[in-house]
Amino acid sequence: MRKVLWFIIGVPVAILVIVFALANGTHVRVSLDPLGGDNPAFGFTAPVYGLLFGALIVGIVFGGIATWIGQARHRREAREWHFEADRWKREADRLREAATAPGTGSAVALADRRGDRAA
Repeated sequence: MRKVLWFIIGVPVAILVIVFALANGTHVRVSLDPLGGDNPAFGFTAPVYGLLFGALIVGIVFGGIATWIGQARHRREAREWHFEADRWKREADRLREAATAPGTGSAVALADRRGDRAA
């Protein structure tokens, strides 16, 4: 199903991208010198589709970085919850081993000896 969906969506998008690139292959001059006038010191020529796709890629990269930074708090919380769950699991395993060790009796008896059980 996934391959069919990729074929239904991916192939037409790829065709549109190729048609766009072929239709906009003319080169334009890009000036990076705001004071250069007609003869800028910093500039280059590139095809229109290259500029558009380059801007799209830069936007995706910066958007991904911004999202990653924005989710840092959630990743930190998940890490803390994971460590807390591991700590509780180790504690449960320790109590289970202590309760089933020879000569210690049941977990209720162990709790009574520790004073954990309410009267």
